[in-house]
Amino acid sequence: MEQKDIVNYLNCVVEIEKNIYSLECSIEELKNKMHYLGKEGSYEEPNKPIKPTLEKNESKFFVFLGIGMLILALYLGSRESFFTLVLSFFVFILGLGFLGYDIFVILPKNKLIKEQNDKALSEYNKRLAVYNNALSVFLNNKEKDEERIKGELLEIKAINTLISKLTIQLCDSKKRLKELYEYGIIHPKYRNLVAVCSFLDYFSAGLCYTFESPRDSIGGAYYLFENEMLHKQIVYELQKVNENLNHIKVSQYSLFCVVSDTNRALLDLNSSIQMIFDEQEKGNKNIEKLIEESQISNYYAKQAQKELSYFNNMQYLSGKYGSVNPLFSTPPT
Repeated sequence: MEQKDIVNYLNCVVEIEKNIYSLECSIEELKNKMHYLGKEGSYEEPNKPIKPTLEKNESKFFVFLGIGMLILALYLGSRESFFTLVLSFFVFILGLGFLGYDIFVILPKNKLIKEQNDKALSEYNKRLAVYNNALSVFLNNKEKDEERIKGELLEIKAINTLISKLTIQLCDSKKRLKELYEYGIIHPKYRNLVAVCSFLDYFSAGLCYTFESPRDSIGGAYYLFENEMLHKQIVYELQKVNENLNHIKVSQYSLFCVVSDTNRALLDLNSSIQMIFDEQEKGNKNIEKLIEESQISNYYAKQAQKELSYFNNMQYLSGKYGSVNPLFSTPPT
């Protein structure tokens, strides 16, 4: 297989691997965004303060009793008998005692009860005012939250629609990639984004001309890749690639381009989602049309067209070299 055809094949594989990686990242981003939508805010309804139980004033029984006894004493004193005079004196003293008890005991006690009741009512009214204010804030927040949830449910619907659209495209890309790998040009061990990006760098730069090392020598793509991994000259785990993006620009240029394009696609995705949300707030409820006209849909439509073009080119190569062309042997250890 000529080197230029290997490069064309690797370009095709890398393009589809890139689309799959980008689509998976986009779907994951959408799911993460959707996870926080449509949920009630964390606020609680305030508790209404309990009205205090007020103490009752002491009875004025002793006042009326004392006055009644004084009147009785005056009445008895008006009689001319000695017995009634003595009796009126004791009744008079007893009446004064009841009045004194009321003046010096009952009245101060009632005054203290009134002060305590006034204080309790004052504190209750303050708490009630705070409660009414908190209740007003709560009801206002609840109303706003209900409106927010209502809008976010529409956003969830839009995200789910977009996820469905991207998932269909993802399945198509995975199907095409499976067909390309089934040509048998790349050993199954190396059928992943990081490896094929490195292979593309090797062949494009003329660092090697075959996947396997020639007999009794070194220099094949598999050997170069295994050697770079052994000496930790490349980043193999995708989750670490973004953290070391600037460091791989030279050592893993094709992978650097793939991840950079994906990061730009994620920015376009967030912009598209925000545009769709803004249009929904304006009253535009045609989600399908909004998604179809979005920046991210245009991006992935172009990627799908580009992917198809590469795939058609690979079908031409298949006709040139045969339907199955296994060019690998046992990978180096």
